[in-house]
Amino acid sequence: MKKSPKNKCWARNIRRVLIIMAMFLMTVQCARFFMTEEKKQENYTKMINLAFEYERDGDFKNAEKFYKRAARYDNFAYYEWAMMYYQNIDSEKGLKKLEEAYNKYKIVLAARTLGNIKYAKKDMKNAKKWFIKGAEGEDVESQYYLALILEEEKNINEAEKWYKKAAEQEDSAAIYKLIYINFFKGNRDQMIKWRKELFETKGIEKISWDMKENIDHMFGNEQEQQYFRLAVDGEKYQDESRYKDAENRYIEAANIYNGAYVDLGLFYYYGIGDKEKGKEILNEAYKKGIKGADFRLGVIAYAEKHKDEANKWYNISAEKGNPRAQFYIALDYDEKKEFKKAEKFYLLSAEQKDAEAMYNLMLMYLNDMKDKKNAKKWANSILEEAGLINLTLNIKNAAKDTLTEVDEKI
Repeated sequence: MKKSPKNKCWARNIRRVLIIMAMFLMTVQCARFFMTEEKKQENYTKMINLAFEYERDGDFKNAEKFYKRAARYDNFAYYEWAMMYYQNIDSEKGLKKLEEAYNKYKIVLAARTLGNIKYAKKDMKNAKKWFIKGAEGEDVESQYYLALILEEEKNINEAEKWYKKAAEQEDSAAIYKLIYINFFKGNRDQMIKWRKELFETKGIEKISWDMKENIDHMFGNEQEQQYFRLAVDGEKYQDESRYKDAENRYIEAANIYNGAYVDLGLFYYYGIGDKEKGKEILNEAYKKGIKGADFRLGVIAYAEKHKDEANKWYNISAEKGNPRAQFYIALDYDEKKEFKKAEKFYLLSAEQKDAEAMYNLMLMYLNDMKDKKNAKKWANSILEEAGLINLTLNIKNAAKDTLTEVDEKI
């Protein structure tokens, strides 16, 4: 059957429309292809911020629309989109979207997040699977947690390999673990190597006072080392809810090393919830002059909302040189705007390399005491000194901002 002229005209028009649409889409795609990275980032930032805003307001439909638009400029939007689903809409769909974000777009953070979710649910098989993917993508947290799982599986050599990978990215927890593993291996040379790496490299973040104290015990005399081994056993049994075994280990440790009475008190207070017995043991430890008991009593008093009692213990501990107690006393004076008294205790803590004390001191000089010279001094100390305790990326960035601000004003 022949087509009428009218039908032929209609068909030609349709073809023209389709050709025009195809050309338009090709033009859009070419424009995106030739768009500068700066322009792409600008568009991505605009779209992603709108998505965040809608998500915060609970308007997930519009948030999804803008996540989708943001993904045209940067695939990382697929991760943010997946997290919106996981946290706010449908956790199962969110998990599938996270898997898609990794499998299709190779977003390594999606693999790490899936590993963290499975790890929190004690699904170690799947946690390990996702941490392997993240670790192979050079994600430092994935490397650390993969090593932790391997260590729990008693695969120490493979764990050490991944701890080293994380340590190469200056991860303090991984470096600490390398000291710990080599302590139990009896390899002192490697312990010395990694201790040097931890405390002599500038800018390493998240070294804690507990890490430092444990390392001191690992390098201590035979008595301290034996105490540390028993304390590790006690902590392990406590984590496994084997409370009687944990108690016996802490008691055995206390018979070797007096400092273990603090561990025993904390075990009763936090581990099994016998708060009165815990405080009683800590008070006895304080009376015997055992280091750290006073500070722990201060922490407990503060948590129980007995601020005056907490300050009493912090003052006692601060006078004995405890840097965290000094920091808390300084913080209290700072909040009361008694800046000269705050300065005294911040300085005592900062001189022991507490980065939080340095940070607060820097800001107090800059904003409250209008002392640009000392603000600059402590900003430089934050950025230049090695082995700082409690250093974070935010503190480093604040120090850089302070230097910029001070230099502009001078």
